[in-house]
Amino acid sequence: MTHHKDGLQIGGAYYGRNILGSSNPAGRHDLGVQVHDESAVAVVVQLGAPATLDADGVVDGAYTTATAGGSFTLNGALVSTSVATFDVPRAVSITATADNSSVTFTISGTDKYGEALSEDIVGPTGTVNGQKAFLTVSGASSNLATTTAGDAINIGTADILGLPYLLDDLGKCAGHTENGLSVTGGTLVVGVTTAATATKGDTRGTIDPQTTMNGSTYVTLTMIVDASAKETLYGVDQA
Repeated sequence: MTHHKDGLQIGGAYYGRNILGSSNPAGRHDLGVQVHDESAVAVVVQLGAPATLDADGVVDGAYTTATAGGSFTLNGALVSTSVATFDVPRAVSITATADNSSVTFTISGTDKYGEALSEDIVGPTGTVNGQKAFLTVSGASSNLATTTAGDAINIGTADILGLPYLLDDLGKCAGHTENGLSVTGGTLVVGVTTAATATKGDTRGTIDPQTTMNGSTYVTLTMIVDASAKETLYGVDQA
């Protein structure tokens, strides 16, 4: 006989009431107290122990000419066969010494679930972090020539981590621990619930943990999610 096992079952559940004098001590199903609702499911989310950020893991400016608009060569340590793969879904960082605030950088790749993802990031003077959580990056370009002045453009990872389910209200994060200890610091950002664009934030939400990621700090959240529909659980489609 073939057996099937689900990792998580979502659906209605009831505790029966003991009805005095009833021949059924468990009570009737229709008089039970509902203890589970698809629109309010508590899920423990383990984000792992993300590696130390790699500021030039996608584009290493020491070996990249950044004097012309167009595509950059992906040549950082996280790149294999022209695609950078991150350890966990996380935001992209762009670093430059000169003022590149007039330049828009476009990052393309995929999210945690393999969906195509694109983000436009206004260039930095120093370092700027994106808002969306990429798992892979397959392209990086600029709309204008970058400002050089002895500068180089580095593109890599940030400590902003993506969530696997939609967080549409900060109050729906019921707990946050790092290495098993409750923390009150860090920054949670709710997911974008309107139509996604390349300039909006992540469609599920992100967290910048209290601790600087170092490969040994485990980040865990308890989230209240709405599992009644694809969009309420995983967010709107990516842009």
